[in-house]
Amino acid sequence: MVNPLCVTAFFDGRRGHEKQTRAVLQALERVTPLSVTVRNVEPGNFFQAAGNWARYGLRRIRPLKRVPFSVDLIIGAGSYTHIPMLLLKEETGARAVTCMTPERLFLRRFDLCLIPRHDRPEGSDNIFLTLGPPCIRPAPQVRDLAKGLILVGGRDPKSHWWSSQTTMDQIRSILAADPLIHWTITSSPRTPADMLVMLTQLAEENPAVSFFKSEDTHLGWLEDRYAQTWRVWVTADSMSMIYEAVSAGCRVGILPVLWKKKRNKFQTSLEFLIENRYAMSYEMWRSGADEFNPAPLDEASRCAQEILRRWWPERLP
Repeated sequence: MVNPLCVTAFFDGRRGHEKQTRAVLQALERVTPLSVTVRNVEPGNFFQAAGNWARYGLRRIRPLKRVPFSVDLIIGAGSYTHIPMLLLKEETGARAVTCMTPERLFLRRFDLCLIPRHDRPEGSDNIFLTLGPPCIRPAPQVRDLAKGLILVGGRDPKSHWWSSQTTMDQIRSILAADPLIHWTITSSPRTPADMLVMLTQLAEENPAVSFFKSEDTHLGWLEDRYAQTWRVWVTADSMSMIYEAVSAGCRVGILPVLWKKKRNKFQTSLEFLIENRYAMSYEMWRSGADEFNPAPLDEASRCAQEILRRWWPERLP
């Protein structure tokens, strides 16, 4: 019997970051036994952040003598987790892995950075490029062809202009084209108030539509819907949900937004998905295209395999 790999996972309270970390843990656990301890970091806590920076600066001047501590792997996502992760690495000598691009100051401090290719990182031996963020793989279920899912993002002043009316018109076109499908629609924390009002009214008017605000859903709610649903539409600004749906094996359509920069990292990522038939643009759908890559992405498994290959190859099958 192989002893469990002792893992400390850091969570910052953001659902998207927690999902990425849990996806890699889930993939690791499919290959080797794990013993996982969770540490929660409160984002936005000034005093906690200041204390972490002070401790980190002190460790650079006066390194701690490592103490025996049963940790093999430290993993997390989110900038607020980085210093606590690196402090624990200093104390224990464990391998530290971040599931996102860290600040440049910390890049070389991590043993491994799992970074999506659209972030365009500089080459380094501690960077592992992924096609997209690692995503939780839903438990297999029978997909209901009479169910559809629409995921609505919202405003982000840095990346795109948002038009609630344009997105609403596109959603109505999709509903009209597939009147026999019951559509579940959900929002995101970025969805503006006028869009929420229109989606609420749409569900009240149309018995084939159910609308759930993002704050009314629980962790795992979306994964359950992915597993049950064949057709999923996602607004182009919601990259994490696009990759989640693609990784779940859904047929994913992308509702366009108006980007502020013509060549940004999100567009590059979407073009890769569309060119490789992992997803379909709204314009392609209107022209009658309906061809998809039969193999879903599984970046979480690739990340897990890379972690084990580097440090615990004896645990690989």
